[in-house]
Amino acid sequence: MRSLGPVAPEERLLSLDVLRAVALLGILSVNIVFIAHSMPRVGDPLANFSAWYDRLAGGLVAMLVSGKANSLFTFAFGVGFAVQMRRLEAGGPGAARTYLRRLAALFAFGAAHALLVWDGDILHTYALLGLVLLAVRRVSRRGLAALVVATALVPEALGAYRAATADAQGRAEEREARAARVAQLQAEGAAAYGAGSYADVVRHRTQALAEDYGREPHRRASSYLSLLTTMLLGLFVGRERLLERAAELRRGWRRAAALCALVGLVSGALFAVLVMSGGKSPPPLLDMATGLAYRISRPTLMLAYAAVVVLACLSPRWGPSLARLAPAGRMALTNYLMQSAVCTSLFYAYGAGLYGRVGIVALQGIALALWATQIALSTAWLRRFRQGPAEWLWRTLTYGRPAPAAAAPAVAKSEAA
Repeated sequence: MRSLGPVAPEERLLSLDVLRAVALLGILSVNIVFIAHSMPRVGDPLANFSAWYDRLAGGLVAMLVSGKANSLFTFAFGVGFAVQMRRLEAGGPGAARTYLRRLAALFAFGAAHALLVWDGDILHTYALLGLVLLAVRRVSRRGLAALVVATALVPEALGAYRAATADAQGRAEEREARAARVAQLQAEGAAAYGAGSYADVVRHRTQALAEDYGREPHRRASSYLSLLTTMLLGLFVGRERLLERAAELRRGWRRAAALCALVGLVSGALFAVLVMSGGKSPPPLLDMATGLAYRISRPTLMLAYAAVVVLACLSPRWGPSLARLAPAGRMALTNYLMQSAVCTSLFYAYGAGLYGRVGIVALQGIALALWATQIALSTAWLRRFRQGPAEWLWRTLTYGRPAPAAAAPAVAKSEAA
């Protein structure tokens, strides 16, 4: 039995690292808009932008990227969990205990990121949902499929129940109260981010997080379930070794890409139209239709993107080019934290002070440039070191001993066939 330890670079899956790298770009393209502006959480999400090209770009981001990029990241987390647990369990007893330490360290990263850098953190959520993966890792295929369906449909069922049981006046009052409180938080955020000190930003961030978790817990639960759906899909793909067996399952991946792209694009377009036409207080049926369109588009488009990446990694033509993205995926934690640090420093008042002054099109250009820079930096870093600095600390905390730091001989094995 081999001893427990980090995955060696030569044992990594190219497609999984590329998926993480692609997800990083998508997450950045969405997050940078929220960092640079106080985005309305009710009504028209593009109300801050008057230029037609910014509204068009915002609509495309909402349709094609918003919710899909973090779902792709979540999907990769589920695949990685299955791969890591298989490896840990093959190494001897203590696999669950080791993974619990890994989740505890990830939660610490996320809490620090949320409080000190940006309150849009996703890492602490992954750590909490990772406990669910640990609990269901040996569930049968049918049981796992039932869990995926349940996590996808329960939020809509609860929303329908709330709509059916709430009287019209009570529902309208609840919406008005929520809209007023959200508007107040947005105004306070704009003041802190646009003109406040770092201490002001941390105070507002702490208040916003407490507000987010303390009020309307059903909304937070709904978000968690949406992420859990794609995480469970990743667990299934990892357990069935569908990435490792991608060459022999090429036809299935092609069918998945076509079907999921069709469903995802139609439902995504419907969501974009509904959310921009619903106003601040859409009728209950319109509100439910908007939510349903989003919940359908989110996992289907994510799966379409994942299938396209997997197929491209198999291609002798595209595989070598995509392999150049893999270093950024190997350093996904470092790069995710770096994105928040760079963007908040660029836009908040304690940094360059560009808050509220840059349109969506320009923001997408900045995001692309930052992502390309991260690919170059990750490639250069991994020529000298085995993993990124945040990954090194994460693995050191997980295994209770300093992780190997010396450069490894290869970035990832090619899966081209």
